[in-house]
Order: sequence, then structure tokens, then C-alpha cells
Amino acid sequence: MVKIGKGINMEAVRNSNREAVLSYLNMYGASSRKKIAEDLKLTTATLSIITNELINNNLVLEIGELEEGKVGRKKILIDLNEKARYSLGLEIQKRKIIFVITDLKANIIFEKEWIITEKFENVDFYKILDFIKEKILPIKKIVLGIGILVQGEIKENKAISCLIPNIFEIVKDYLEIETFIENNMTGLVISELYFKEKYNNFWVLKYGPGVGTSVVVNGKILYGTDNKPVEFGHIPLIKTSNNIFCPICKKRGCLESEIHFDRIVEQFEKKGFYKKKDETDINFIERVSEKEEFKTVEKNINILAEYFSIISWTIPVNQLVLTGEIFLNEKFLEYFIEQVLKNKANIKKENITYMKNYAHKRKVAGCLLVLKKFFK
Repeated sequence: MVKIGKGINMEAVRNSNREAVLSYLNMYGASSRKKIAEDLKLTTATLSIITNELINNNLVLEIGELEEGKVGRKKILIDLNEKARYSLGLEIQKRKIIFVITDLKANIIFEKEWIITEKFENVDFYKILDFIKEKILPIKKIVLGIGILVQGEIKENKAISCLIPNIFEIVKDYLEIETFIENNMTGLVISELYFKEKYNNFWVLKYGPGVGTSVVVNGKILYGTDNKPVEFGHIPLIKTSNNIFCPICKKRGCLESEIHFDRIVEQFEKKGFYKKKDETDINFIERVSEKEEFKTVEKNINILAEYFSIISWTIPVNQLVLTGEIFLNEKFLEYFIEQVLKNKANIKKENITYMKNYAHKRKVAGCLLVLKKFFK
């Protein structure tokens, strides 16, 4: 019995060491065995056994010699074999579904989008799954899993506000691979953390087409009751007599119900402006804003700035990371920052930034749910 216990314990240690080496290479890139052993506090003999095993399993490759300008034996660099495994991501947005395949280094190998129409039904989703199933067939044995991102609340793997609430079970059963599900805003923050930006305490604020918020403290997403991420997009602060309810939180007067792109489009249409065929919401908003001197958008940005300014004092972090289509417009971005400072928010101007590589981080966020598990 003692021997079995020791055997189990040793296997756990070996697994832990293998995971540590893979995580190290994922974080720091190509390194020498000596450097890895020193940083992970492993003996060179232990590290050699682990790396040889990983090389034999095709997870790690020797990629050449390290040029140090010194006489003597050169150090051989090892790195992840990025094509050894693949990760899948599936994001369900209001108007489209996005499917992505990445390698181990989160490089996009394949991506495809489907437009969601008003008549979109489960049978249409199964057609998408048929496509995915066929697409991954040649690599199925080395697919680690699929990460699903949806809007709104998730409870016991049920996507409460999604057009396919039981999407987790459907995808898991149909594709027969490990499956993860997360709120799309949380997924984006996980992506920001995964790519190791310099800050550890920050708000993320996304505007476009809806509003999403999240806060990170000491490098971890802050959660409240029922394992829900802390956010302020659905606090019903706005006093309103309209009959518009948020499709996600089901309340009136929250940011999502008041300043979503759908509301801006409606406001423009009441003024006699209409979208052109195949014109996106943001392009329509930018075009009409020029004609009406940005009055409607500025009104919505004022509301958002006031919200953040109030909330910034409840959880004082030192960085605000902005994302979304509105903030890609330099005029809108500058106006928002101006209003935040005018409202005396608890943040400095130099600590308000737009998310680096936002488009890529958003696309691969679902895949990172899988890679995050793989690299621990």
C-alpha cells in the first residue's frame, strides 16, 4: 500500500513538472535546458528526462543553438511545438457566430463567421456544427477542446441569455471533445491576462455594440456572489419611463438597455437617417454622427463616462483598458476620456488606454479557455 501511494505521488510530481515546463515555454518562449532547470528549481537530470519525454511526444522541439559569443559547448534551445495540439473557439454574438482554430501559441490557423438572422434556429446551428466537425476531422486526435463564449449570465453551464441556452451540452455531445463555456466579456479579460500585459489591477470597459465591464485585482478576475464577475453594465442607474428592457438582465435603465448600438440606430432613424444596405452599425453611427455633429453619440458616451466615474471609486484600481468599436474612433475615444476626467473619476489620464491587439485577443479568447487549462 505504501509503494502504491509513493508511485501515485511520484506520478503526480512528474505530471506537475511536465506542466511546469510547458507553461514556462509558453510564457517565456525558446530557452535552454539549463535556464529552465534553474528557474523552475529542477535538477538538470530531472529536466533532461522531462524534456526528452516531451520531445518524444512531439510537444517540444529542439530549435538550434544559442549564440552567446563564448567559447565552448553551445546551449541547445528548446521550444513548444506549436502544431502539436490545436484549440477551438466559438463565440456567439448577437448578429454572428465566429469559429476559430489556434495552435498552441494562440496563432490563428483558421477562422469563419456565420450571420445570425431573425429566423436562426437550432437546425441552423447544427449545420454550423456539421461544418466544424468536418473541418477538424483531420486533426481531431490532437484537438485539446473547444471554448464557447456567450453574452450574459451562465449558470450550471446553461447560457441563460443565449439564443441556444443549452449550447454547452449540444456542442460537447456533438463534437465529443472537452468543452468550456464562459461569458464573452470574461473571456476577453482572460485573453488580456493570458498575453501578460504589464498591469495587474485594471478595469476593462467594452463599448460596441453593447456594454461589457470587468475588473481584475492582483492579476485575478474579481467575482461576486453566485460566481458572477463584478461588473457595472447592468446596474439600473438611469431613471427612465420607456418600456425598453435589457435582453440580458431583463431590467430597465441599465447601460445595455440605454446605450446599446440598437438604441443609437433607433434614435438616428427617428431623425430620418437610415442604414445603407450591408452597412455595419458602427459605420452607420460614424457616418450619421458627422452629419449631426456627434450629438447623439456624445450623449451616450456622457452616460457611460458618468457610470464609470462613479464606479471607479468603489474598486480603486490604477488602469482602465478600453475596448470595442466606439473607442476605435479617435474622436469618440478622446471625448470619453475628457468626460471621465471632467467627472473626477478615480483614475489618471495616462492610465487610460485602448486594449492592444484587441481584434486578435477577442478572436482567440474562446481558444484560450482551452489553452489556459492545458498550460495550467
